[in-house]
Amino acid sequence: MKRTLQEILTDDEESPIADEDLDDAVWLALCEKITAPSDLQRFQFPVTVYYASRLLQWEVGNGGFAQAAFNVPEWFELAAVGYRFLGKTVAENIILEVKRLLPENEDAVEQLRTGEIEWKGYFVDHDFSVYDEQAYGVSF
Repeated sequence: MKRTLQEILTDDEESPIADEDLDDAVWLALCEKITAPSDLQRFQFPVTVYYASRLLQWEVGNGGFAQAAFNVPEWFELAAVGYRFLGKTVAENIILEVKRLLPENEDAVEQLRTGEIEWKGYFVDHDFSVYDEQAYGVSF
């Protein structure tokens, strides 16, 4: 059964939900509402911090920065803001450094996504594994 974010938070206030379960429930509720950075305009800043940083963290944890760069390049800037807000400036700096390696325009990102540019070749030329190791070395 899908619950709204408000229902989840109300349930947690009435009877605290285990942290991991609360995180999963909040995440799933937000995924129903957010598919692009522009969707965050209707939420308060803490939601931006949570969503963008968690999304990038999951992508990096699942497949490294190369995967994150391929799947969610538009979220890097907001994730960096989130990590800065959380006081994790080392992680913020790693994200911003990787962001500088990404294609600078939406056309290039779209070409990567559609296969017009060979993404594996692009990301091999930019060794993201160095940044993966740095991220794993901090509390990312």
